[in-house]
Amino acid sequence: MIELFIGGIATEATRPVDVFAMELAWLLSEQRLPPNKGSRNGAWEAFAVTSAFHVLFPLFRKASHPRGFSSTEHGIVNRMKDVIVQESNPVLRRIADLVPEKDFGSPGLTETVEQMLAALDKEKDGVALAAPQIGISLRIFVVRHERMHPDSEGTEPDIGVYINPEIIKTSRRSILMEEGCLSVRRIYGKVLRHERATVRARHTDGTVFERGGGGILAQVFQHETDHLDGILFIDQATDLVEITEEQYERARER
Repeated sequence: MIELFIGGIATEATRPVDVFAMELAWLLSEQRLPPNKGSRNGAWEAFAVTSAFHVLFPLFRKASHPRGFSSTEHGIVNRMKDVIVQESNPVLRRIADLVPEKDFGSPGLTETVEQMLAALDKEKDGVALAAPQIGISLRIFVVRHERMHPDSEGTEPDIGVYINPEIIKTSRRSILMEEGCLSVRRIYGKVLRHERATVRARHTDGTVFERGGGGILAQVFQHETDHLDGILFIDQATDLVEITEEQYERARER
């Protein structure tokens, strides 16, 4: 499986602060939040609070973000560094943006990659992670190649960073493979994948490289590229199975 027995937190903290603002304004305007009990005119109070919120909100939105997240043009930047967003988060359904040419070699790109690797490192059974899975809608995925092999614990990390990747070649033969996902916790199924695949991508310094492989590596390339196109494995999987929280925790302890 690509990303097995993975923990995650699916909370309102995964939404940018402006979403909270819109929801609060809507709730107030619809009087779905109770007005002050001492108010003689609840509707007017709701209107006044909503209007004030819309006026004041732009002044503090850049400095105020819920529980470690900030909103950007590329999605929601996860400043907590260890939270993997779950399937209900809309960033997972966006087609991720290409990393701009000017960003190659920049500290910001390096920081994003390091954040992804830190999140993946916490998930011992995770093999790969795409940037949208930490709320950043950019075409990047990282791979821990050594984790594809049994008994890899204690092995020196073999890290692959794939920026603006594209699958340039696939085998004619496809096979059903077991899959799970860091962002779809405790659900597993079978997905038809090309047996072999070759990816062309770029390093953080902008240099272009190609890497091909079969089996799990080809599966990883296809699974992570799907993430960058807003596709989750459950969209195309068969024989879906959901395990219990207890089974999940036992598996993680093995």
